[in-house]
Amino acid sequence: MVGIERKGLKTIQINNYAGYMVISNQDVSLKIDIGDSCIACFDVSTCCRGNISYFDQLEDILDYFDAPKVVISYLLSRDLSNWSSEKISAIKMKIETM
Repeated sequence: MVGIERKGLKTIQINNYAGYMVISNQDVSLKIDIGDSCIACFDVSTCCRGNISYFDQLEDILDYFDAPKVVISYLLSRDLSNWSSEKISAIKMKIETM
């Protein structure tokens, strides 16, 4: 079981399945063992911070009933045959997390 803690709401327990995502505005929200290859860290641009209009438009787009299908179809169409997690640069967040 994993506890899911949402701001302002009661913590809930869910079954622990191996594939889940943690999103946080904290610099280091998890501590991961060195060598754990099952983690990807991403630096996210702040260029749209405070741009309410952009996020309102994004919400409207993602509200369409077939939006998840379109996103998944796009992701599944990508050629990942030459992709390797070792190619991801050691960004500051990844170094601090491990």
